[in-house]
Amino acid sequence: MSVLLNVSGFGSTGASGYFDLISEFEGIQTFSRNVEFQIIQQPDGINDLFYGLFSGNRILHQNALYSFLDNIVNKRNKPLDAVLNNRFRELSYEYFNSLDVISWKGKSSFDSLDYLNAFDRQPLAFCIKVYNKLLAPFNIRINNYKKRYYSLVTKDNFILNTKKYLKSLFECSGMDINKDILVEQCFGAENPLEGMIFFDEPISIIVDRDPRDVFILSNYLFKNDNAYMPNDGDVRKFVAYYKALHKTIVKDPRLFYVKFEDLVFRYEDTCLFIENLLHKKHIKKKESFKPELSINNTKLYIKYPCFADEIKYIEENLKGYLYDFESADSTGITTEQAKPF
Repeated sequence: MSVLLNVSGFGSTGASGYFDLISEFEGIQTFSRNVEFQIIQQPDGINDLFYGLFSGNRILHQNALYSFLDNIVNKRNKPLDAVLNNRFRELSYEYFNSLDVISWKGKSSFDSLDYLNAFDRQPLAFCIKVYNKLLAPFNIRINNYKKRYYSLVTKDNFILNTKKYLKSLFECSGMDINKDILVEQCFGAENPLEGMIFFDEPISIIVDRDPRDVFILSNYLFKNDNAYMPNDGDVRKFVAYYKALHKTIVKDPRLFYVKFEDLVFRYEDTCLFIENLLHKKHIKKKESFKPELSINNTKLYIKYPCFADEIKYIEENLKGYLYDFESADSTGITTEQAKPF
């Protein structure tokens, strides 16, 4: 695969805006505008599988394999399956089998946790024990053994097979793996390095937004539909959560931290930044991203004075994260890597 270009955000921070802009550059293949490629970072996805297999704990190891198998058939992957021409399960099972997995019928000290909540764990275990004593003369035994899994794969081979698996997913979606591919939310904004080991040339653009506008979006405009941030009106909780997310930011030459507002107020500089980053020409200018429309999604905190007290609290406690609208018209982002927030 050539360059895997990912765009991520922290929730309502405008990652889709950068996705739209980058899709306008020559030679960029976009992996479905409506389906985020989250198989790596989603719960029970590849990152969780990697951690479980190499955690050094056999129970976590087994659970990671079970969870990944459950994830393969989980309905949340239906949109992804549709993009892959209904081959997600087939390819995922092939990948699972490539991990040198052995299996047997066995038990675990955590088996009682697998029963439905309709049964109390201790009485159920007691009943099984009584039944086994009664049936012992007939050489019959009831047990709750189930299939157990253990992967013998080495870390190097896991990474190699995962790379092959991901390439097969892209190919099934119609992508040419020898050309650059643009995806959204492949790596988490908080710790994008976690999944980058599964690609040869990954780049991740992480998008942030003025927290005052994020608060308005989460607590008013998108309160019910897009509440990725605390949305109960508690500004102190919002600020604490916002700070916590940004504490995990790391420096790496493959990571670029940008602001959503630059798409509008520093449009030409932002286009030049992307052009120099990708070494590609901007051939479909304003076909997907239109700054003259997106400007309506900025400075929202001014449009809703009813949140004046909350905005003041954000300004006092998140000073380093506020967008400098006053100098936006006179200064542009550089083509060097943006500094962490």
